[in-house]
Amino acid sequence: IGSTKGYRTKMKSYSTDSIKGGKSCRMDDLIALDEALRKLADKDKLKADLVKLCFFAGLTSEQAARVLGVSPATAERYWDYARSWLRVEITRESR
Repeated sequence: IGSTKGYRTKMKSYSTDSIKGGKSCRMDDLIALDEALRKLADKDKLKADLVKLCFFAGLTSEQAARVLGVSPATAERYWDYARSWLRVEITRESR
């Protein structure tokens, strides 16, 4: 799940860096992320909700797992999938 920069009391938090692979994020990037996130929600709402909770609301993976009713390990697996899926989708849209 992203880099280890986001640890807060042994819990992970997320930023645009974790989706963009460490690169800074511009407004165009956020628009592309929003569009990709809408597509992910159509495909898998739970994973999209996890991204929204961690990325936009600033929850840690453990906090988001509790909100969504999944284990922290499941939340981390879902985050890994969603992050990869979003990266591919954003890259595809920018071509």
